[in-house]
Amino acid sequence: MNAIIGYSEMLQEEAEDDGLDEYIEDLKRIHTSGRYLLKLINDVLDLSKIEAEKVELDPEVIGIEGLMEDIKATVRPLVADKDNKFELKIESKIGEIYVDATKLRQIILNLLSNAAKFTEAGTVEAIVSRERSTPFDILAIDVRDSGIGMTDAQIEKVFDPFSQADASTTRNYGGTGLGLSISRRFCELMGGSLTCTSEKGVGSTFSIRIPIHPPPQTSGVFKVPKHLKEKYEKDFEDDDEPVDEPPPTETAVLEVPEHLREPEQDQKREGSTPRTVLVIDDDEPILDLVKRMLEPEGYRVLTANNAEDGLRLAREAKPMVITLDVVMPEVDGWSVLKALKADPELADIPVIMQTIVDEPLKGFAMGVADYLSKPIDRQRLVAAVARLRAKADRAVLVVEDDDNNRDLIAQWLKGDGWEVYTAADGLEGLDLYERCRPINLVLDLAMPNMDGFELLDTLRKKYPDDDLQVIVVTAKDLTAADRDRLAGSVMRIVQKGEGSMNEVLEQVRRTAMTSPV
Repeated sequence: MNAIIGYSEMLQEEAEDDGLDEYIEDLKRIHTSGRYLLKLINDVLDLSKIEAEKVELDPEVIGIEGLMEDIKATVRPLVADKDNKFELKIESKIGEIYVDATKLRQIILNLLSNAAKFTEAGTVEAIVSRERSTPFDILAIDVRDSGIGMTDAQIEKVFDPFSQADASTTRNYGGTGLGLSISRRFCELMGGSLTCTSEKGVGSTFSIRIPIHPPPQTSGVFKVPKHLKEKYEKDFEDDDEPVDEPPPTETAVLEVPEHLREPEQDQKREGSTPRTVLVIDDDEPILDLVKRMLEPEGYRVLTANNAEDGLRLAREAKPMVITLDVVMPEVDGWSVLKALKADPELADIPVIMQTIVDEPLKGFAMGVADYLSKPIDRQRLVAAVARLRAKADRAVLVVEDDDNNRDLIAQWLKGDGWEVYTAADGLEGLDLYERCRPINLVLDLAMPNMDGFELLDTLRKKYPDDDLQVIVVTAKDLTAADRDRLAGSVMRIVQKGEGSMNEVLEQVRRTAMTSPV
């Protein structure tokens, strides 16, 4: 289903670009049907997990106002499709609440989707308030519509699985009759309720009531409940399927399989300098799909269809970002993630989990940068990679052997919001660059062990595709030969002296504006 949905979406865009209008409607039907079937599969799986008492809550601290604004942006086009008006009313200050945000979002979206489906040229409202109660306050959300409404007899069975108001509802409006049943069960799992009032021909109101439980005691910013983090860490320590890694003394050059090699130059977007993304997934259509999503955005995409190839290629290519599936044969994604984070040379590479497995807390507890659910959403994937690239583009490596100059440059850059790495000579700088891969390099030339010229030559030869922005800061009187050696490899040469720090900062700022994201 992931491949059907992803390829149909991509083919729609290609058909529109190529003017093949006769295929667009058929592709839209494939995409819509795929989405419908995927929703049915997910609903059946949700209901099965509920019946088997296998549903686990993943609570977190969220701002309800922000969640509702996000939902509002999502449902507005859906509501407007039948000339309806959508209104969001937050009647009292809610503040932060501790709740399973994913399931709460799913419940609200399902209710709003139903309201929009059964209303035409009317109004759909979401009314949010905080009701004072003991021992816990109550989060109250009422979804109200001016649609077709229901009789008392229809209300009695509206929450039954695979049931709708009557046969004509299924015939005229579609649906599986599972959404409301699942939504009520989720509310009950969170200690709350979902009820309905309705009048035939006037409209319906579905009312969510969920206790606002206090979060567990945490230090600092709340991310993962401590008991869950400890549970996951224990699971990882007990892992009896270690990932086979090459011995540290191995020096043979990696022979990269054909399916892992770089795309040809003409596949890259003209006028951009791509950054490398490694995609690890055992599903070949998904590998191809992600490549076709990211390469037009200017990224160089490498792919691996198993854990061993993925880890080898990560060590060889040092990608900017890694996307990783969980469900893979022999060695799963969790083991790959554990191996990546245990390797000092790979630990800082951000990892995006991209999977059907619904365990985001486990992923965040292990240090993933983002967690995306399949089917692959092109916009979310591109946005996630771009966000991580933007973060990388705010990183600066300062290589300077003078302690005072190095600390001063670092302080100035940190004060301007940059993430700064420092090295005292070229060898240390090379090691740091290979581990962190920053886009900006502030470089002295006269240094022990490996000077700035040697470091720059090494980086340009070893990583020719990296869009490294170099600013040389030096007290050396450069000869014509020196300038020829630096020509084409640096953005700016700044002479040390009064005002040089301001000039360095200004030049680094300019790299942020000129670097493609």
